[in-house]
Amino acid sequence: MDYITFEARGRSVSDPEEIKTKGGAQGVKGSIAINKFVPKGDGLFETNTIFLNYECWDSDPETIKLRLAKGRTIKLTGEIKEDKWISSSNEKRKSVTLKVKTIINIQD
Repeated sequence: MDYITFEARGRSVSDPEEIKTKGGAQGVKGSIAINKFVPKGDGLFETNTIFLNYECWDSDPETIKLRLAKGRTIKLTGEIKEDKWISSSNEKRKSVTLKVKTIINIQD
């Protein structure tokens, strides 16, 4: 199976939430805001922000929650996961989630 990998640098939007699977695996989920600077001309730039959801497994949730606390500048790497489902109104839905493998905290 092929995976799409990513490296994202941004700020944690909120404090991460703990999550659990039915099998008992623990992790955290949250969102990251990533700024993209687009040239406007005359040396000026416009900021476009994208918000992406992430989840992090296979680690101690309490430690990860501290590293991904709201407002922290972080660099995440891992794989992109796409979920697909049918809504209660019978519409096709999908979302993209960053499946985090490494976290690097960046000093501002």
